Amino acid sequence: MAATYNSMGIIQSIRGDLDNADVLFRMALEMNENLGNLEGVANVYGNLGQVAHARRDLDGAERLHQKALELNRKLRQMEGVATNYGNLGVINWERGAVDEAERMYRQALEVDQELGRFEGMANQYYNIGELMAARGEMGAARQMLINARNLFARIGAKHLVAKTEDMIEKLPN
Repeated sequence: MAATYNSMGIIQSIRGDLDNADVLFRMALEMNENLGNLEGVANVYGNLGQVAHARRDLDGAERLHQKALELNRKLRQMEGVATNYGNLGVINWERGAVDEAERMYRQALEVDQELGRFEGMANQYYNIGELMAARGEMGAARQMLINARNLFARIGAKHLVAKTEDMIEKLPN
């Protein structure tokens, strides 16, 4: 049932019904905690972090993603580690903490590389490229975005290839 509540929460999040998503995730969290299912707890913390982020509660989102990250590290759930580093990078980027955002993105990239997760690597290359472009480091930004584009193409994510190519074309020479 905990997994079902979590899945229903994801559906409500996608639909934009954050209040119902929050209720469903909290039900899933309570069940996972009662069952001692730490992997489930970590997953739900991450989902609650996404809800907090969507509500623009960056402090709450950060706390929840940190909890998820700590549990994922403890459980050696490395996909969750990479995902939460990436989410923390986005939060720091939105706060203007560029150095911390880059550190988080690079940690996510390192884990994704170790796991061979092409989609994760592509997302982090894109994030780092965007960050470097904002800093004015156009050569490094271009290379990161090319890496992202190539990986998005490799996994068949045509819309992300197009988005990344658009970003590359907009970079000043």
